[in-house]
Amino acid sequence: MERPAQTFGVVLLNFIVIVLLYAFLRDIIGWDGTQNLTFFWGFIFGGCYLSAAMFNHFSSNANGSAFLTLPCSTLEKWLCAFLISCVLYVIVYLLFFKAVDFAFVRYYHSHLNPAELHYTEKLEAVQLLPYTQKTAVTSYMIYANLVTSMLVGSLYFNRLAFIKTGLAICAVFVGMFALNYLVAQMLFGQVDDAFPFSHVSMRMLSPGISQETALMMRPRNEVGDITLPSPYGEFSRSVIRFAVPAILCITSFVRLKEKEF
Repeated sequence: MERPAQTFGVVLLNFIVIVLLYAFLRDIIGWDGTQNLTFFWGFIFGGCYLSAAMFNHFSSNANGSAFLTLPCSTLEKWLCAFLISCVLYVIVYLLFFKAVDFAFVRYYHSHLNPAELHYTEKLEAVQLLPYTQKTAVTSYMIYANLVTSMLVGSLYFNRLAFIKTGLAICAVFVGMFALNYLVAQMLFGQVDDAFPFSHVSMRMLSPGISQETALMMRPRNEVGDITLPSPYGEFSRSVIRFAVPAILCITSFVRLKEKEF
């Protein structure tokens, strides 16, 4: 809150971009695509940029020294950054997007002609984006990991923390994807896709006549998925959703404490 113009300016600019994207994309990719894309983009990008700005006081020695001499403890400084980027922004953004979504959907419904053919289908086809559907739930998980990563990155990179941390996250993800793919290729072969901590998709063997009957043949493009068993799959998802963000939050606090020395 030492720099309210920057903090609120980032949030306001992100909200304006969301409204413009929503207005322009409706006729291009449809309502479902527009709702999902604008929600994901505004939520993730806005939160990441805001969290990267929380600790960018260390971009210069003068700003860093002034920040460290504030009359508050390390825990209070860290807690302010955590609450702004991980709690307050989430609440404000969800309320804002719900209001924008309601306004556009209401506008669409009001311009439908009740006497028009397929009026009911058109009315039911466009509804508010539920915050419990798959896109929203996945966005929450990605948000928790990326925002906490930005908090850590802003304390390790003194300049251009947003860009450098983003590149580091991409490098880690690409490395995990490549490692997972290589291991799956060595174990199974014919691997079509291998997403870390999720699944391995394999191309089936060439078509052959089944032993049971000569009428059953396997199509050429058939792909089989291998997923983690239920207990291990739930465990890996829980680690990604809760354990990793918690570790990153603790790391950011420890790093901030180190900055004071």
